[in-house]
Amino acid sequence: MLLLTRKDVKSISQESWKYKVFHDFESIITDPLKSFPCTLGVAGFAADQLRFAFIDHDVMSASAAEQLAATLQTFVPISRSFGKNTSLAVFFTENRAIGTEGYKDIFWSLLNKLHALDFRQWPATIPRDSNDKDWEFSFAGEPIFVVCNTPSHKVRMSRYASTFMITFQPRWVFDGVMGKNAPNADKIKLEIRWRLHIFDSVSPSPDLGTYGDSDNREWKQYFLGEDNKQQGDCCPFHHHSSAQRPTVQQTGIVQLPIAIHRPESVTSKIQPPIFA
Repeated sequence: MLLLTRKDVKSISQESWKYKVFHDFESIITDPLKSFPCTLGVAGFAADQLRFAFIDHDVMSASAAEQLAATLQTFVPISRSFGKNTSLAVFFTENRAIGTEGYKDIFWSLLNKLHALDFRQWPATIPRDSNDKDWEFSFAGEPIFVVCNTPSHKVRMSRYASTFMITFQPRWVFDGVMGKNAPNADKIKLEIRWRLHIFDSVSPSPDLGTYGDSDNREWKQYFLGEDNKQQGDCCPFHHHSSAQRPTVQQTGIVQLPIAIHRPESVTSKIQPPIFA
């Protein structure tokens, strides 16, 4: 099983790392005394619309990237069936004290590997220049807002997780909620900022913005550091043209094909994940 519901996770052995990190996540997002800032995520969790996955492989390994690609490839085509506030939260075993900069390198390395494994064409509506105001990471033809949480976030607790964690939120989740044409966008934005002021020990990052605004760059919001030093304009994400994509292979877990990229040009098939 690639995509797990809240009930599925709770059926896992309580001694498993998967159960423990999920329990930590649940305690943070449902804390009645300290409201988690992401209102859509909180609503999605309460309605059991979020889906979860766990990756045992070394986070820097090809196997981890391949399993992540297969999981996201399964999630994207059926994501709308889970509900308006759905997201995919993926937990990794990585929990070393390597600092936010170390995790930042891991995050962008993994996102680039994920992009290299995407056999679908980049969406025609999404610019390929990451410094364009309308750019968004995309996979399997779907624009997706990405958020990284790590064990090294101790000040910006809204980006803390007990293990390395990435959340994939389809862009359509924000339709009618956030953005220029959303009637309650300003109210929701103020609510999120207010919660951030309470939840974090640092003020909201200056890199936070609204998709489509001329001064907003989506990629800068994916990984936020502990301080409020603004990021430069050099995005760590590297777009690949379709001509650079590796050979497409069929997988045994999903109906869609997936490209398996090996530095030595060796192809293999993705193995189904094993859950405790």
